[in-house]
Order: sequence, then structure tokens, then C-alpha cells
Amino acid sequence: MRSEQEFVLRIKKEVERGKLPPDVADNFENLYYNYKNAVLQNGDPNAYRIMLSNMMDLFDRDLLDADNPFTFQPYHKAIREPFDYYTFSQNYIRLLVDFR
Repeated sequence: MRSEQEFVLRIKKEVERGKLPPDVADNFENLYYNYKNAVLQNGDPNAYRIMLSNMMDLFDRDLLDADNPFTFQPYHKAIREPFDYYTFSQNYIRLLVDFR
């Protein structure tokens, strides 16, 4: 997936398949546009590409969690495989921080 249009279409397809309730899809689309608008203000020439990749990863994780929810115990070890949520969260937030 390389474009915003493909991403939004994928969200709509998941609603049609019954994997995503329409209200959740609307909320996810709103999150996408709000995140995009915030990220594109940082001036990084790679911001759009990184933002789109971050949102696709988040969407994939949400769909996986809907099928197979993960329950955290009161104490747990960091899970870095098969998906590193810690690194993902750092990459997701990094675009929103002005390090100057």
C-alpha cells in the first residue's frame, strides 16, 4: 500500500468484510487524518511516507488484536517479536515531537 487512497479503501473493505464495525472505521479514519495533519507540520521530507507506514502498521495490529486479543498480566516481560510494539510506539510518536 503506497497511498492514502489505498489505505482508506482498505479500511472500507474491512467494514464490508465485517471485520471492522463502521463506527470504529470512522474513528480510525479520523485518527489517520488528525495524525497526518500533525505529522506533516514537522517539515521532515520523509514524514508522509513514515506516517503512512506507521498508520498501516497500527491498522494491521488493530485487526490482529480484534481476532486474537492479547491480555497483559500484572507483570510481563517485554515482547519484541514477532512485532516490536515498543519500537513502533517510539516511531509513531517521534514524528510529533519537535526536538529543537
